[in-house]
Amino acid sequence: MTRTVDKPSDEPVPASTTLQDDDHLTVSVTAGGRYAIAAMLAVDGDPAADLLLTIAAPPGSTGYWAPGAITLGVSDGTGSIRLTRYAPGASIGVGITAAGLIVAPLGTITAGVAGAITVQWAQNASSATPTILRAGSWLRVTRTA
Repeated sequence: MTRTVDKPSDEPVPASTTLQDDDHLTVSVTAGGRYAIAAMLAVDGDPAADLLLTIAAPPGSTGYWAPGAITLGVSDGTGSIRLTRYAPGASIGVGITAAGLIVAPLGTITAGVAGAITVQWAQNASSATPTILRAGSWLRVTRTA
């Protein structure tokens, strides 16, 4: 079973480095299910603030995800792509630009208990200029086992 959720409206976050659940990008999962995760996040904001990102999962979940995004401190959209793997809920800062970039996280998670897989994000460094996750971004979760 594949479930895709679409972000219907822009979501700005100004002056906050505290991870928060995205208002729309969350999918319910069942205990013990293994899920393939993919997302397309259209994001822009102050390049000095960048983006703090994680894929959150229910307690006891295992697996890994990679941000599929450029490294911090880039202002023109060019840089090294970060494909380092992280555990569910582990956060990483990635680069963004004022003109906007695509961040494309992917991975696999086995749910420890029933709950939700959720995109969580914030600014990596606080800025009064909001970081904006744009409408049309999406999260796709496919049960594989």
